[in-house]
Amino acid sequence: MHRKWRSFLEKQSTKSGAGSFVIQTGHKILVILVGILFARTLGPEGYGIYSVAFAVIALLAVPAEMGLPTLVVREVAALSAKGDLRAVGNFSGKALASALCVSALVATVSALLVWLLFRNDGEDHAVTLLLACLLIVPAALLKVVTRVLQGIQRLLVGQALELLMRPLLAVIFAAASFWAMPDSRAPQMAVGIQVVAVVVTLPICAIAMKTYLAQLRLPRLSLPDISILKRALPFTLISSAAIVTSQADIMMLGWLEGSATAGIYRVAGTSAALVVFGLQVVNSVLSPRCAHLYALEEFEELQRTISASTKLSLAAATFVTLIVFLGNEALIAWVFGKEYVAAWLPLSILVIGQWFNAVFGSVGVLLNMTGNESIVAKAVWVSAFGNVVLNVILIPAFGMVGAACATVASLLYLNAVLFYAVKSKLGLSTAGI
Repeated sequence: MHRKWRSFLEKQSTKSGAGSFVIQTGHKILVILVGILFARTLGPEGYGIYSVAFAVIALLAVPAEMGLPTLVVREVAALSAKGDLRAVGNFSGKALASALCVSALVATVSALLVWLLFRNDGEDHAVTLLLACLLIVPAALLKVVTRVLQGIQRLLVGQALELLMRPLLAVIFAAASFWAMPDSRAPQMAVGIQVVAVVVTLPICAIAMKTYLAQLRLPRLSLPDISILKRALPFTLISSAAIVTSQADIMMLGWLEGSATAGIYRVAGTSAALVVFGLQVVNSVLSPRCAHLYALEEFEELQRTISASTKLSLAAATFVTLIVFLGNEALIAWVFGKEYVAAWLPLSILVIGQWFNAVFGSVGVLLNMTGNESIVAKAVWVSAFGNVVLNVILIPAFGMVGAACATVASLLYLNAVLFYAVKSKLGLSTAGI
């Protein structure tokens, strides 16, 4: 049974690499379409309110998820590599139950706090944030479900549902709503569309997971497990720091410079993220593969896998970087509208930072999947703290450019520290050049 399961995992890993690239390419295209549609219909002010609301919810999602998605990938992949299918089922059921209870608690508390703190800040802000709170539970469950599928090498099934169906539904609902009801072009409607897209996607994805687990005759959903939450704590710390780093600039720009500035900067941040698209695709496939090879102590194969993946992601990053710089302001105006041309300078800075991110490779993923998540947690928190401090210092003086510089500085620090940790702890190298 063990040999048959291991052979199955290896075949699925090869298929998943190509399929994941196609799916995530489609995902990026759909996400860009959603961003373009919202940016053009809402304008900088409305898009800024929408962006700040999602930045707040991204922070709240950290305690809601409790680091479970990352833990699930590692543990399920390791158990699958050893052929312990019953343990896979037990762990998956407990992880889902834990995610449901924790996310429901966080969503309830968050909604109450939003109502108490923002009810006098205007209907747009308060209602948008309240609607965004509805995303917390289904989004957390969706992540855990897809990570279970990823861990048992059913990556394409989960990705197709989460990464394609959800944004596709958002595009369809947004286009239909804004066309049929022009007066509904408000940030509240944009958030509501995202809520509906997640709520529709979740049960379909859950049915897919339940069907596959049922075929293996594994246990169903069980009671929450405190021990799992404790094991996921380091990943919670990592996720929270990473979210602070990625969302602090938008939140602080919205607070210090206004919603319109936050909306323009969101365009820069979203566009710059395309540079590490290849790295993100590689990471999704590499995560279970790293855990699998490390559990079997196949270190030479692990190094070859890492080297090949880094070269691939760096080539993709270089290609996107060239397109962005060749397109300059004209590309932003053509895609998002002339109101967002001011995003060009911060975009240029962020693109350079993300290119270096690709150069360092999958340092965080490798450490997380080999039991060194505590190192990552410490590094990302130092990076996050530095990011916030730099934002406080630089945004009042330089606005969006200051926010971009703060993000790049903290990103370079984080990658350098984790790269050294990979070399010293594992004796491996993730460098792309």
